[in-house]
Amino acid sequence: MFGESMERKRLKGQFFILGALALAIAFYIGLNIPEKIHTPHADDLVFMSRNMKKDLPLALNLGLMDDTGVQTLNNFTLFSKSVMRGHYINYSLVWAVVETLPGGQINVTVGNYWGEDLDINMNVNDVNQPVSGILDSSTFTTQFPPVGAPFYNFTLEFGEENRTVEFANEKVNLYSLIELKRGEALIREEIAA
Repeated sequence: MFGESMERKRLKGQFFILGALALAIAFYIGLNIPEKIHTPHADDLVFMSRNMKKDLPLALNLGLMDDTGVQTLNNFTLFSKSVMRGHYINYSLVWAVVETLPGGQINVTVGNYWGEDLDINMNVNDVNQPVSGILDSSTFTTQFPPVGAPFYNFTLEFGEENRTVEFANEKVNLYSLIELKRGEALIREEIAA
């Protein structure tokens, strides 16, 4: 009996020493591992912006070739917003597709993906058309009277934005203002094609 009790005390002491050693090692390792700090990178915003400047006109051209027109651009916009959201990028854009119809009228379709409902004012060669309450993630189409010149000015105004571009009368034109934002990083680009 006397021998058993000494052996138990000795085992208790060994476990105490092993436990203290394990805690000391864990504490030491915990102090030496630097805390991982996740900071989002802004480098990919430049890459994504460059892609959008290239891909938005391509999406419209694809729609024109497939006779789906603006619907392809609309679908691509929704898809690209979803991809950007997966990269934690707040992607906002407003685009306008402007084309001359066979009768000479100027057809304008505006896509609002700015993240809020917008009041938009459009102007084609000094003819104004204000439109109130274009819902976010929706499109609106209107027409302007014919323009006799080969080129004309198109102005798009919403919020504090006011942009004027010159378009050719004999082709389908695209204008877009895009904004990519993550944290403090912000990129704004204009596309005119």
